[in-house]
Amino acid sequence: MNQPLWSWLKIEERKLMFRDLFKRGSERLFILIVCYFMVFILAGCEAFGKKFIRKHKDGDEKVEMVLEPKDYPDHPTPSPEVYRETFNFWKTWHEELLNSLRLGANKKKQKECVDYTIENLKRLKSLLAEDKAKLLLAEINELEQARKEIESPFLNETDMVVLKNNLDRQKMRIDREFVYSKVKNYLLK
Repeated sequence: MNQPLWSWLKIEERKLMFRDLFKRGSERLFILIVCYFMVFILAGCEAFGKKFIRKHKDGDEKVEMVLEPKDYPDHPTPSPEVYRETFNFWKTWHEELLNSLRLGANKKKQKECVDYTIENLKRLKSLLAEDKAKLLLAEINELEQARKEIESPFLNETDMVVLKNNLDRQKMRIDREFVYSKVKNYLLK
């Protein structure tokens, strides 16, 4: 009786046993595949289904808009609010420039501050009448000279102190001469 199980079965019985085993396995596999397929069909996959569903073309979506072109003046009439806002932008950037020079910020930050300061002064200049604009042009030229000094790789400590003092005096000068209350009669109309 210590013989293996296969030894006492006849060869034909073994063949029948394997056939039944594979027959049952293939039936189970087929039933399992059918069940999965039915679950997939009944539950559905919306994203998968959207790929194969044709989208309806509505005629309402092709409405062509016709816009009337509007001519805008090159320079809008400067208002007190525009001047005050630009003046505040200039003041903020100039203070930021002074702070970056005092704290020894990197060159990129200092160049950015100088560029925005000059840009805002040029905007202020475009809002002013010619005689006041000439005065502001001198300040812009001074700032452009300061930009060249900041970009210079040979800027030493004494030059930096002189530059800071000049920019500080310039800020007070512009703040005193170009505040809105002093230039409201010189705005372009």
